[in-house]
Amino acid sequence: MKKQILSIIMAGCLLLSMTACSSDKKNTKSASEQTTADTSTSTTSPQEYSKTDFVMSTVLSEKIYGTKDVTQDIKEELDKLEKEQLSWREDSSVVSKINADAQKGTKTKLDSDMTSWVEDSLELAKRSNGAFDPTIGRLTRLWNIEGDNPKVPSKQEIKNTLEDTGYTKIHLEKVESQNTANTKKNVDKDIKENKKQFLPLLLLADEQESMIDRYIDRGTMYVLVDNGVKCECVVTDEGKGVLEIKNIATAPEYQGKGYGKALIDFVAAKYKGKYSILQVGTGDSPLTVPFYEKSGFVRSHSIKNFFIDNYDHPIFEGGVQLTDMIYLQKKI
Repeated sequence: MKKQILSIIMAGCLLLSMTACSSDKKNTKSASEQTTADTSTSTTSPQEYSKTDFVMSTVLSEKIYGTKDVTQDIKEELDKLEKEQLSWREDSSVVSKINADAQKGTKTKLDSDMTSWVEDSLELAKRSNGAFDPTIGRLTRLWNIEGDNPKVPSKQEIKNTLEDTGYTKIHLEKVESQNTANTKKNVDKDIKENKKQFLPLLLLADEQESMIDRYIDRGTMYVLVDNGVKCECVVTDEGKGVLEIKNIATAPEYQGKGYGKALIDFVAAKYKGKYSILQVGTGDSPLTVPFYEKSGFVRSHSIKNFFIDNYDHPIFEGGVQLTDMIYLQKKI
């Protein structure tokens, strides 16, 4: 039986997509020294800080606007991310463990961040019909381009490696997490009194209180409790079999741990059979839309200039000013 060697699951996804500039190792030091601002000072007025580094086997150019130069902090975080999570060279990294386990035919348990990265990689591979493939690392390393003795591999070497290469060989098994398993017993149902006690959470998703006032009284609120409140949502009946999530937010320190997805799953399960559509409205943000799409929602319709017409100040998210309200729906 052939081994399914999932070489690099995620490292390949990031590293291979960034290797176009990686061959010029001689310029690594000089590149990392290029900067247009004094990195030792901070000011009270925003200014531009730019720097070029060699990170994850590629040249990375940064341009930051702010009152403090954080370009070195960014590099250090990326180096840490590569070493602990994404490197196929570091034996202690998660990707190296995935590769080692795959060669032994055993499964690897992934945390929510790594699971999300793998899911995104597989989705990109699928959409590109394999033009992007996160498992291609073993194949490209046959050429030893970054080594001391680069070579052209034989046809047989390529053929043998291709047998164990391909994104379709990656299999993700969703195991119900403790958070998800305990969601029902940890959710306070139909909070009717003093909903504004959760205003700090509500404002994370909808930063104007007067807009929250439009739906909080007529909506049903749920709070996910796991050694303290982790996540909240407010749902409303919009008629014609449509249930809408008007507000959903997870405390910042607990984001990325599956609480938001668990609460969405709870709502979908609770109202299955009572409503046919679960709907959510959000700005066209690179942070929120992918989250809902990964939770099974698809784009439905939009309201033009909703955020401009209804909010008393510009709303920004992920560096993008929100203008139109984007509605996404899923069948329940």
